[in-house]
Amino acid sequence: MPTDLALAVSFSALAIILASAYLKLRSSNKHLPLPPGPKRLPLVGNLFDLPSKSQRPWEVYTGWSEKYNSEIIHLDVLGTPIIILSSLEMAEELLQNRSLIYSDRPRSTMLNELVGGDFLFRESVLFWVFKSLMSLVAFMSYGEVWRKQRRLFHQEFQPQACRRFRNQERKNAHALLRNILDGPDQFIQHVQHAVSSTMMSIAYGIDCTPGDPYILGAERALEAMRSAAVPGKFLVDIIPALKHIPNWFPGATFKRQAADWKRQVQNMVEAPFQFAKSLVDAGVNRQCFVSSTLSAMDDTTERNWAESDIKHVAGTMYSGGTDTTRLSVLWFIQAMVKFPEVQKIAQEEIDTVLKHGHLPEFEDEDSLPYASAIVKEVLRWRPVDVFNGYRIPAGSIVTANIWGMLHDDAVYPDPETFRPERFLRGNKINADVADPEAAFGFGRRACPGRYMACDAIWIIVVSMLSMFDITKAMDEDGKEIEVSSGFMTDLGLGPVPFKCSIKPRSREMADLIRSTEAIYN
Repeated sequence: MPTDLALAVSFSALAIILASAYLKLRSSNKHLPLPPGPKRLPLVGNLFDLPSKSQRPWEVYTGWSEKYNSEIIHLDVLGTPIIILSSLEMAEELLQNRSLIYSDRPRSTMLNELVGGDFLFRESVLFWVFKSLMSLVAFMSYGEVWRKQRRLFHQEFQPQACRRFRNQERKNAHALLRNILDGPDQFIQHVQHAVSSTMMSIAYGIDCTPGDPYILGAERALEAMRSAAVPGKFLVDIIPALKHIPNWFPGATFKRQAADWKRQVQNMVEAPFQFAKSLVDAGVNRQCFVSSTLSAMDDTTERNWAESDIKHVAGTMYSGGTDTTRLSVLWFIQAMVKFPEVQKIAQEEIDTVLKHGHLPEFEDEDSLPYASAIVKEVLRWRPVDVFNGYRIPAGSIVTANIWGMLHDDAVYPDPETFRPERFLRGNKINADVADPEAAFGFGRRACPGRYMACDAIWIIVVSMLSMFDITKAMDEDGKEIEVSSGFMTDLGLGPVPFKCSIKPRSREMADLIRSTEAIYN
């Protein structure tokens, strides 16, 4: 037999053997039992089992895990298989160790294609609308652009690199103290401004005052994207072909709305970037992401080529980091109202460590383990992101029930109690207790800005504890106003607006707060 023919026959035989083995394996896998879950109906599957608007979905899914005694639950919604994970170990295995398989996401036609939300490449905080599991919203699909932008983010925000932004974080924490001192009843708005200002400064080098047009423009864009992300609101998400109908066509109101929202989103990404770029071109050096990345590129061609990536990473940084930090700080304030004994212990620690007449500094962190444990407990007690979904190639959706994981009684006993001590061993952080870093996602979809976010949260938390007493507010009759335990699902899981009393611990501390303004003038 000629050599070429012999090789051809050999390869053909090998191909047949491999194909047979693959089909056999596939067939055997197909007959493996599915994970447990609610009984499915014909055609619609578990469509009617999805949590209603009045329910808290993360609690429903945790309940299923308990009912079926399984850390993995299977649903089928109109033919789409959905897997819910309620175990840290399982989520780490599938979404971190096997992230190449489970990294990509389904898309939302309205948000991604018509409104332009696909520039957002991080997954751990934004746009979770918890009406049902069908609220899993896609942003940028995994691919070369995603990898390139994530590398850009990582190189600027590794633990050591992001420390260069601590001056901005401290400056805005001090501004927050002053604003709360002058208007304690508006603490929610003050927290929003402080966090937005911090992120605008870190991303673009822009110093913001209340009513800043860049912040207002960003808030309008985020509201637009939030609306576009609501599942079931737009028929085009169910029938993507509708995106091709002209704007003037009857019933195409969604197209005209999308065009307006897209302009707002583009302005949020473009306007602050162009301002930051103009500073670089003028030779003004600001300590910010855009300035450092553009300045590092000497070649004009390289810079022009990279500007799109830098622009979109900066937009992601602002939109993602703002709500992560804002909601975590609000949950911290609520926790201090609900658990006053925690506040007392933290203040005793701070008073022992800090020099008289000094505010906390980042250098004090190692000496304040209890305060650091409070930050960890905030992230565990009320994770801002309670779901983190992934899609596998076959079309299944795998979602990590982060709330369930961080409220697992076996890992965190008495999970509803705010107890920072769970993260301590003596006067040090206990490395044997699972870190609540699941709040920032898993694997390739983990929040790359988590170190910066934790720094920003830490300095605000410790500064507020050192200077203020946070207690229940009083009504007109002098009775304490109880704080609601309700949730709001906005760009993340936040508390229902609540009232509380925030007062300086002494007149001396009030004077110290006011003195911080001179430091930055």
